[in-house]
Amino acid sequence: MTRYIKTACLIVVVAIALVSAVFFSYKCIRQATVDAAPEETTEMTEATETVPPETAATTVPTEETVPEETAAETTLPEETVPVETEAPKVTIDAVPHYHQSEYPDIRYGNGTIATSGSSVAALAMVATYMTDHVYTPADIADYAVQYGGSHYKRLEKVSDLMQIPWKRALNVNEALKAVREGKIAIALMGSRSVFPGGNHFIVLTGVTEDGKIWVLDPDDRDYSAWGVGELLENGFPDGKLIGLLGPSGCGKSTALNLICGLLKPTEGKIFFGEDDVTGLPPENRGVGMVFQNYALYPHLTVEKNIQFPLENLKGADKLSKEEMSKRVLEAAKLVQIDHLLERKPNELSGGQQQRVAIARALVKLPRVLLLDEPLSNLDARLRLQTREEIRRIQQETQITTIFVTHDQDEAMSISDMIVVMKDGIVQQIGKPQTVYDDPVNLFVAKFLGTPPINVFSGEVKNEQLYIGSEAVLSTPGVADQSVHVGIRPEGFVLKEDGPLSCDLVRLEVMGRDVSIVSTHEKSQNVTIRSIIDADEGRSLPTGKVHFALKPAKVFLFSTDTEERIRF
Repeated sequence: MTRYIKTACLIVVVAIALVSAVFFSYKCIRQATVDAAPEETTEMTEATETVPPETAATTVPTEETVPEETAAETTLPEETVPVETEAPKVTIDAVPHYHQSEYPDIRYGNGTIATSGSSVAALAMVATYMTDHVYTPADIADYAVQYGGSHYKRLEKVSDLMQIPWKRALNVNEALKAVREGKIAIALMGSRSVFPGGNHFIVLTGVTEDGKIWVLDPDDRDYSAWGVGELLENGFPDGKLIGLLGPSGCGKSTALNLICGLLKPTEGKIFFGEDDVTGLPPENRGVGMVFQNYALYPHLTVEKNIQFPLENLKGADKLSKEEMSKRVLEAAKLVQIDHLLERKPNELSGGQQQRVAIARALVKLPRVLLLDEPLSNLDARLRLQTREEIRRIQQETQITTIFVTHDQDEAMSISDMIVVMKDGIVQQIGKPQTVYDDPVNLFVAKFLGTPPINVFSGEVKNEQLYIGSEAVLSTPGVADQSVHVGIRPEGFVLKEDGPLSCDLVRLEVMGRDVSIVSTHEKSQNVTIRSIIDADEGRSLPTGKVHFALKPAKVFLFSTDTEERIRF
């Protein structure tokens, strides 16, 4: 089967349901390094006056004031320019590289610029380059704090005030095209983007001589120049299994229906690789779909059920009976039901019916395979067995697969990447372990993990985290405020003089591990579960139990927005 399949690169960007990337595209990068700017920081009005007339004339109004038809006209072109396409020569050093860590004492957002100021640092880079004036992250923060809302909204307002032209792009291909054309792009990473990271802004400044995209990161991470392939690998890579995860009613099935064409998006585009499939009917998208109830034809045999999609092929795609039979047999062998071809659906078990549905979806050699909670009708034993079969089939075929489930264990156990959704909005995208270890908000932290994360009401005072009256952890750079404190079960260290004291309820022996069940007046959970090694839990005292905490397993969240506060 694998010799028939050419996997297409899948970048699925659905602004209302999956992922939405926000970019500001600016005037062409100049061929030479920008002339030295004045030492003194210039007032905002002076920056406005220095914008060239042709630049100011092309300024795009803010999102609130752009008429619908105007916004559509100013959106970047949809076509994707290949990597090998000629691009303007870029002088990488022309754009300054500000590091937010250099501003640990300047308040911004829920903390300081060092902890929360990637957005203002990114805009400071662009503003300094485009206006020939030095704007530091602190300067941009001063302008931004007067505006409410998200960091993105603040950027939007300040950019408009400075008369820096920008356009909003809805997918990564548009952004890459803009950069290859010599423009600068501020890219929002994390929960609403295909770029990695969590709610973090980076600046894409140009194309290197070997065709890579040059990245300036305010957090000064390990990467500098990315190949386009690397950018996509950090998004939705082709040939991988993507787990779409979230509670019932969050929009998972709706997202699948948008991808396969059963629903049309009210805004945004759907791309399979470089191909815009938004306007294509379902039958022309190259999608295989496995529904929750399998949707098998009860009067047809297994063979005829699998063969049915092939009988609808027309024109050059039409197959002979011999070719159809060959395809059916190959698909049946792949899912290990080739000995059941003469049976009818009511003669099969639930697991066998599910395999028939998968074989029927695979027989047309789809570009994308969509699975809508295919395990929900199976018992516990079959669920475990069948999810491993799905993983095997996906690895053998290398078809890009989106697997919808509300079961976190299913998603995390077999997915290459997971997408966590809530109320129709993507909360976070990443590798399962990365999302677990680095949640961007309280919802993601609480949704992932068994046992669930322990949440406390806490308070930061003088860069110390207090749970009740006890200072339990140092939190450098975090401003004084009330916080939600999330502690993973494995984040507790049993210690006689540990700063966090809890009331012991019982021990739950789990073999090599022990779960210490306790309570605390500031706990938002009914009980606290701490996972420790079984050897350490054998001699617990009665009454109070004391813990030290592992900093990497402790997360702070704003009590107002429930967004992550990093320290």
